[in-house]
Amino acid sequence: MGEVIYQYDDLDRTNISKSALSLSCICCEDSFSYLIHVIGDNLHYRAKSIVFDKQYQSFTKPLGYLSEVLRDDHLLFNEFQSKVIGVRGVPFVKVAQDQLLDKSPENILAEHTDIGPNDIILTDKMNKTDQVLLFAIPEMLNAEIQMFYKNARVKHSLSSLLCHALSKAGTDHSTIHVNITHRWLEIVIMVGNDVKYVNHMRWYSRNDVVYYIAALLENIQLSGEMAFEFSGSAYQAQMHEHLIDFLSIEDHQIVQTSFGDANVLDLRTIGLCE
Repeated sequence: MGEVIYQYDDLDRTNISKSALSLSCICCEDSFSYLIHVIGDNLHYRAKSIVFDKQYQSFTKPLGYLSEVLRDDHLLFNEFQSKVIGVRGVPFVKVAQDQLLDKSPENILAEHTDIGPNDIILTDKMNKTDQVLLFAIPEMLNAEIQMFYKNARVKHSLSSLLCHALSKAGTDHSTIHVNITHRWLEIVIMVGNDVKYVNHMRWYSRNDVVYYIAALLENIQLSGEMAFEFSGSAYQAQMHEHLIDFLSIEDHQIVQTSFGDANVLDLRTIGLCE
């Protein structure tokens, strides 16, 4: 089915009601990951990330495999009280909410990126801010979600990191939030309370990650002190050392994530971001 590249499980499923469970998952054409926890309990959870040896033409296979994994664990999708599906690698744009007063989401998104004629346009409102993430998903993907994952909230994977970064805003320095999953790099740069940059890209080697971040920082030319927060299922010891050495990051510049396990920051926060 695919290679399990990260997993963790200390969830005691024998003493909990399935109706009290929350499911967060993030999917793209060549991987998926999910996190299950009891609502109100952020300490204990089950998480797994799986990467395929090929990139499928649609999300159909990864979503199907996700259903199989849940079914193998005797969990049916409809039994979760809270359900979020994040999609990765689809067109998006971040705008201020008041821009939606003058133009439709479709027109705004079309001005910034290519969208298909039958794409479904969705809107993510960032909690307690005036920021909105507009994104497009293929019509077929929307139909599959409505058929097999009914009542799930559909979000862009970047909503997670952006929402998290906005919740940490207010410092007097620049903070570079970097989420590194297998095959995908997501970055949000905050300067004080302002979002300076948000984007994602595919990567194929550790050098891709450091070269992209280095080039980005050189082009943006941030002034003053910089802090870095790293997370993601691919943020392991070798990746950490590579980033520290190549980018010349000092220990005091690294901000620890507010959750104990940085590997599941994206899955954790995408379920909290409204």
